Amino acid sequence: MDMMIEPGTPDRWIYKRDRKIQMARRDAVHVSKTGLPYLAPVNVMLFKAKHCRQKDQTDFEFCRTKFLHEEKEQLMTWLNELHPGHEWIEQLQIG
Repeated sequence: MDMMIEPGTPDRWIYKRDRKIQMARRDAVHVSKTGLPYLAPVNVMLFKAKHCRQKDQTDFEFCRTKFLHEEKEQLMTWLNELHPGHEWIEQLQIG
């Protein structure tokens, strides 16, 4: 379990590493079938992009095949803003 403390509001998710990145909490936080809230995978990948360890790369490779086109575009935008030249940008463009 990972508990994240963040600067958002009940309606707004704000990325703690850069407050310019914000979105509706209903889009950033999903709820499992059992009622547990969890951060959307595209948002998790934003956090993982900073260090890009082997386990993060493995998670990215799995998630990349599951992301909707809009999620890929969103992650590319965030990566271009925060980590220009990040290796995932090109991988997201390929598919």
